[in-house]
Amino acid sequence: MAPAEDDQQPLHMLFFPYLIPMADIAALFAASSARCTILTTPVQASIIRSIVNLRSPPIDIVVVPFPEVGLSPGAQSGFPGDHGKLQQAARLLREPFRQFLADHHAGLDAVVSDSFFPWSLDVAAEYGVPRLAFLGTSMFARCCAESLLRNHNPDDDDDDGGDPNAVFSVPGLPHRVELRRSQMMRRPDQLAFVKGIYAADQKSYGELVNSFHELEPDYVEHYRTTLRRRAWLIGPVALASGSKDEASKGWAPQVLILNHPAVGCFLTHCGWNSTLEAASAGVPMVTWPRHADQFFNEKLVVDVLEVGVSVGAKDYGSSTETHRVIGAEMIGDAVRLLMEEVEGDAMRRRASDLGLKARSAVEKGGSSYGDAGQLLDELMARRSR
Repeated sequence: MAPAEDDQQPLHMLFFPYLIPMADIAALFAASSARCTILTTPVQASIIRSIVNLRSPPIDIVVVPFPEVGLSPGAQSGFPGDHGKLQQAARLLREPFRQFLADHHAGLDAVVSDSFFPWSLDVAAEYGVPRLAFLGTSMFARCCAESLLRNHNPDDDDDDGGDPNAVFSVPGLPHRVELRRSQMMRRPDQLAFVKGIYAADQKSYGELVNSFHELEPDYVEHYRTTLRRRAWLIGPVALASGSKDEASKGWAPQVLILNHPAVGCFLTHCGWNSTLEAASAGVPMVTWPRHADQFFNEKLVVDVLEVGVSVGAKDYGSSTETHRVIGAEMIGDAVRLLMEEVEGDAMRRRASDLGLKARSAVEKGGSSYGDAGQLLDELMARRSR
């Protein structure tokens, strides 16, 4: 029997990004013959075009207006004082997203939307399109956050008098992970927003993760088996898509710099993109986290992977909030340990090994290559039902 006409058409995936790595994800799937459309705002579109215009096959970009919420022109990310307005703008993007699906849902096989848009789950469901969530962090951080959201009651902090230096263990993880209370998100509005994100992601068809199995195997297994979550690890997407920081207008070309042989170590705030780029380049890290998932990622780098040294940051908060000063001596001690001590030699060897594993993961036969292919096969099989 000849295949149905629909089965012969390429998969059509709609990407609704908040963070730039989703352009690399679109490029990855486009290279596997999926038709990819990115729905985004004017400022993001101008950045994304510098990626996708250099790629073959082409990726469609559809632009919707950025909501008027009192932000200065072009300020769509990165300023701590703008977070509330950015969240408001993200909510207001629901209607143009819904309108696009109303007009085009018949030809869509999947929506890949950033976790920053939890409402996209309900809109996609309204039109019968499966939603894949993308949260740009590590499996390790995801597991830590899930554990704390499920098991940690802020009222329990009273047991130690609310001491910010009190240390507690994150329950139910493959390794013992200890954090200070001062390193945790505390604001009720932020916690409520994160809970909403995680609840929507859990109800989604599955999750795409910019990581690779060999980097954090215990936490991939924990997430899939213990937490019973569907996740496809398809990273490092910058390697898989061939990105070389084409989109970094106004920023240093970090991927190229990290891969330069003169680079001995990397001082990082532990945002996941930068952390993964360093690991992919085989570069050990000096860690200086500040907020969001960064303290979790520091634990992965320093305590689990043992490819980095902490400068000793203890306070969660944005750049507008008070932090204890990290002095030059603390930074110097961390760099010397990593670059000059015997302990640092072992870290550098482990980091180099991770770089080799990262490159292998995205090659044919690698773990991330396989996960991406399995997802496309599953979506194609779903179309045939």
